[in-house]
Amino acid sequence: MVNPQTDSEWTIHSLNIHGTFFEQWCADIFQSVPGCNVVSTNYPVEFPLQSNSLKSKESALDIWVELSNQDEVYAFLIECKKNNPDFVDWIFFPKRGNNSRRNLVSRIIRNQENIQSYMSALQETSLVNFFNEARESRGNYTSKKTPETQRTKTSNHAVTEASNQVAVATQAIWSEETNLAFELQRKQLTSQLKYRIKTFIPCIVTTANLYSCSFDPQDVDPSRGEINFDEVNLQKEPFIFYEYPLPRHLQPTVSDIVDIMLNGKRDIFARMDIIIINSLHLKNMLTQENAVENIINTIINTSK
Repeated sequence: MVNPQTDSEWTIHSLNIHGTFFEQWCADIFQSVPGCNVVSTNYPVEFPLQSNSLKSKESALDIWVELSNQDEVYAFLIECKKNNPDFVDWIFFPKRGNNSRRNLVSRIIRNQENIQSYMSALQETSLVNFFNEARESRGNYTSKKTPETQRTKTSNHAVTEASNQVAVATQAIWSEETNLAFELQRKQLTSQLKYRIKTFIPCIVTTANLYSCSFDPQDVDPSRGEINFDEVNLQKEPFIFYEYPLPRHLQPTVSDIVDIMLNGKRDIFARMDIIIINSLHLKNMLTQENAVENIINTIINTSK
């Protein structure tokens, strides 16, 4: 869809560029899947919930979807991100060190109905490989339409913006649902929660191509800070587990900082694990048989 000619075509072209139709497509795909409950779209959020705080951030979550698996509920909090036309590939770099492969951390609420109580916490689940740095690239560098001076430009604006938006929404909705559980507990109505455990999963669905970039740091030439082309492997991925560094005002309050520090869990509160999914693979995954089970097994219970 190129070269719009009329005012109407330019209007549609502008809406395409800004992802208006893409968001509707994502919501429609989820809505069409048996077992998927689209709780809300464009859901307004604020975190921290302090109207007089300059650090409070307001936003709107694109899609809030819940999948039920017996007495467990998975709340997928989704930011839809159509890629910038100038940067069609998102390149992710693996986390290095002892925590490069670790447990996925999710925000949960556990209903302890037998004692008329609840627990809101961070919980470690599947063991996965994490990526903690991202860059956006052009993808088609050999095109003659791209001036040579523009070919080596990269960005990380879209990845950072989408991550921040879904982080705000996740913290806000988790807090909101925790407050609801507290009120139900206070009134001895925890049976109204209708679940044993609810897991909140921040996701970004994007049209950008996702790549993992693997290399040995020892191959980097220290005199130039560069690496040879044949010593880097770019692998296309259907989804990525991205470790997003949370801005300070989005980090949860730690009740026992001494225990957290002594047990080496500081990073759990300073970061948010986000699943970034290529939109083409999302559609394929959702249109299979037993879609709900496939999504949960693919994203929650599978190691990459």
